[in-house]
Amino acid sequence: MALGPVVVAFSGGIDSSVILALAVHVAREHGYALPHPVALTVPGSDDADERDWRELVLAHLGLGPAEEIDARPHLELVGEQALRILEAVGPVIPPNAHALLPILDQAHGATVITGSGGDELLDGAPRRFTSARRSGFRPTRAGLPGLLWADAPHRLLRRHLRAHSPWHEADWLRAPARAELIDRQTEDDVSVPRGWAESTAALWRTRQFHALRLATEVAGEVAGVPVLVPFERAEVFAAFAAHYGERFPGTRARMVNELAGDLLPDELIGRTSKALLGDAFFGPRTRAFAEQWDDAAGVNAGLVDLEAVRASWLEPGGDYRTSLLLQQAWLESGCP
Repeated sequence: MALGPVVVAFSGGIDSSVILALAVHVAREHGYALPHPVALTVPGSDDADERDWRELVLAHLGLGPAEEIDARPHLELVGEQALRILEAVGPVIPPNAHALLPILDQAHGATVITGSGGDELLDGAPRRFTSARRSGFRPTRAGLPGLLWADAPHRLLRRHLRAHSPWHEADWLRAPARAELIDRQTEDDVSVPRGWAESTAALWRTRQFHALRLATEVAGEVAGVPVLVPFERAEVFAAFAAHYGERFPGTRARMVNELAGDLLPDELIGRTSKALLGDAFFGPRTRAFAEQWDDAAGVNAGLVDLEAVRASWLEPGGDYRTSLLLQQAWLESGCP
């Protein structure tokens, strides 16, 4: 913030609220200009509406209204904004990396700060619960099964994870491919260290999190605007691991309260809902493409049931797990 103007990508969700609150705190403490919050909105979508949460946080921080950008023309997975990323580097993880571009395009001359990575870093996942037992942490009733399974022998844990994998519902994958994916995901989950500090360090090293960091960098390069992502920085991960060690930090709300609880309203810290943007990602342009898509373009028919994946793209909200397939098919079809 000492280097110039700061724009915060602010949805009203917990992660972006933490970032905005900390940025405002630092600005006031050191006499810097206050950060400028900018929000993407999806008018007409109740599932994506976070206006009340934004207003709650902004009032608590003593800020005026956030600048709002209608995201409907920008978020589609096969839209013009997505094409800017796809033409630069091809499909990326996450496939919605282009969602940051409308904010970046209005932030030239500033640095944009986002809360990306907060879900991963602040998630008290069940596989981190062994350190909870060591710390004497008492889980909620909903969290108790996670605590029990985290201490289970690997053989039993594998069986449990395979049986309850969300990929069983991915009927657009052919059965052999789906079974192999479930096996690989299970082995990945079982291999995660059970202590909180070790699992946090392991998360930083995963290909998925590396891809998340690279996607943010690509968006910044495409727009020509510097992007700062505190929750994706190595020093922040190291600080969290050093602070908590093997002492399980508890629930997400407890971690947020410790990180910025004196800066945010209690209602926000205890929030359990999350905005759903599926209708914006799988919009009319996606459905138009799916209807005329040549089945041979961009998707391996040996792994994917082509008609089933097309049906998924035509459904309201779609299946986000098919996003990379959708973008690859669109590219191979010449981006009609």
